Amino acid sequence: MPTIGQNVLTLATPFLTILFLLLAGVALRRWRMVTADGARQMTSLVLNVTLPPLIFIALATEITPAELSRTPLLVGMGIVGPLIGYAVAAAIGRLPLFPPARRSTLQAAIGMLNTTFVGYPVCEGLLGSKGLSYAVLYDAGFTLLMSTFSIWILSWGNQRGTRSLASSLRDLVYSPLMWSVILGVTWGALGWPMPEWFRMPLHTLGQATTPLALLAVGMLVQATEQGNAGPQHQTKQRWQLAVLTIARLIVVPALVWALVLLLKIERTAAAVIVLQTAMPTAVATTAMAEQYGGDSAFASASVILSTFLSVLTLPAWGWVLVGH
Repeated sequence: MPTIGQNVLTLATPFLTILFLLLAGVALRRWRMVTADGARQMTSLVLNVTLPPLIFIALATEITPAELSRTPLLVGMGIVGPLIGYAVAAAIGRLPLFPPARRSTLQAAIGMLNTTFVGYPVCEGLLGSKGLSYAVLYDAGFTLLMSTFSIWILSWGNQRGTRSLASSLRDLVYSPLMWSVILGVTWGALGWPMPEWFRMPLHTLGQATTPLALLAVGMLVQATEQGNAGPQHQTKQRWQLAVLTIARLIVVPALVWALVLLLKIERTAAAVIVLQTAMPTAVATTAMAEQYGGDSAFASASVILSTFLSVLTLPAWGWVLVGH
């Protein structure tokens, strides 16, 4: 099994790629090559056009009937882990530090995990192909939750009192993300083959998700900086982001680690579960907050800060779970 030291470059590569694209997005806005409206349109493009085929292909090709029957625990923990994050966020959101209008975005930022863009290469680098396959199964459970519960939290939680629960559920039913999960799980569970002429166009479209989403996040952060209300507002937001990041990178994975120890889960599976739960805030959080009435500026700032700091926390979690 590879050691932490042997996989430093493997761990660093996804972070360097993410940070490069985030900074490129900031530069595009700062140099006025893209407008704020253009950045928002790009988030809609990611959420409705490129991310659904990425989810569908992953589920339809990776989640076979045999894998589902062997590893229901991993799929289930992909739901339980983020739900623990939502519960922690709900408790934190009651602090006076967080205004009511920002609480649902706080929940999304703590509950939504970058299990694909960062999680896959980290789990594979530390635990090999077995770690990667377990990470995909965990991600299947998380994707189901993200494409349903997260949309409901943002859609209803941010506009409560101005729209009905039925309207928010309608957002969920019409969401391309939810249908990509339903179709992907159905396809994979039935064991249908996927012809190359069908898979390749969807795969190619899905591969555009990562660069477009990261560029859009950087652009929205730049727009946020221009709209801040002053030093007092900035100081309060820094404290909010600090609390959010500590919860996302340390508190929630620690609670999940305690749970897997209590359940006496096999070591490799336990390591993947905790590592995936320790990932930074998902890039898609910004796009979803923008589309469903959340605070996309706060969401994008949480993505960048948690990604930067996870460069320190993820190797520490890796050492705790795998290195000794």
